Amino acid sequence: AQWFSMREFWEQMQLTVKTRGTVAIWTCASLYSHPTTPNARAVQRALSHLEDVVLAPFEPPSNRLSTSLYDTLPLPWTVSPPVEGFAESRFTRMEWNRGGAVKDGGDFLVRQLQNLEELGRGLGSASMVKRWRQANPDLAWTDADCVTAAIDEVRKASKDGGWVESQNIRRGSGVVFLFKKD
Repeated sequence: AQWFSMREFWEQMQLTVKTRGTVAIWTCASLYSHPTTPNARAVQRALSHLEDVVLAPFEPPSNRLSTSLYDTLPLPWTVSPPVEGFAESRFTRMEWNRGGAVKDGGDFLVRQLQNLEELGRGLGSASMVKRWRQANPDLAWTDADCVTAAIDEVRKASKDGGWVESQNIRRGSGVVFLFKKD
């Protein structure tokens, strides 16, 4: 949804969705390491540094909508003028793992397991990383590349916590919005 003109989106949903139908919108948010990850706090510091410091200048507002779990996503009753047909009273927001939090013994909604190579490839496909690499061509794809440096920090922190290379890292958080049409 972060890439849409939400006013136009809601107008189209008003025409497309049948009475008592549902519009579902979801996203996964920032990078969070599961608390059971070896040396989880240091791993999280490395991931947060990448996202909140290194890549922040390359994060447009549309990306920020997603990483903040759509906290400020324009809704049918907040766009101007409001779009009729989706009452706020029939709206449900279901959120999981904000800030990487999990209940004791719990897991992430997404439960994404990745080794560090897969994590690096996934990060490398992110639009913010692509913009960083365009702005830093002399550093891109070197040991000083933003993803390479972050993965190296995660690897070091994990190993310091007793992690072995064959283990996977669990990460994920998300939100779902459900809108019932009147």
